[in-house]
Amino acid sequence: IVNAQVQIEISKSDFLFLSSLIDGCGAVINEAFMVGTRVLCSSNCGAADLIKDGRGMIFNYENNDFAEKLSLMLQKGKMSDFEKEKIKVWSSNNITGNSAATYFLKIIEHVYNNGKKPTAPWS
Repeated sequence: IVNAQVQIEISKSDFLFLSSLIDGCGAVINEAFMVGTRVLCSSNCGAADLIKDGRGMIFNYENNDFAEKLSLMLQKGKMSDFEKEKIKVWSSNNITGNSAATYFLKIIEHVYNNGKKPTAPWS
């Protein structure tokens, strides 16, 4: 399956489930958001901090709350076009390559030129 086909399948889904025990980033979360799909992932995933404002839920292996969070995600049911569009718009404003590059440049400015400490666009 090529990446475009994967994106189509993710976009048809009501949520993406990423069950990582250890995951540095979880780039598939960004991919899900770019096509307007909510996410359920573990707190061990680096991209878990993107999941707020109705974009999904985070479960914690240590709290043993996976079944509860999965049940809540299933109860949400089918995503509306409005919900999908809201996630897509947020994604295009906050997690694109351009927004990440701009954030990186602001970090460099802060570190080397005593510039203003930047806030991540996804925060």
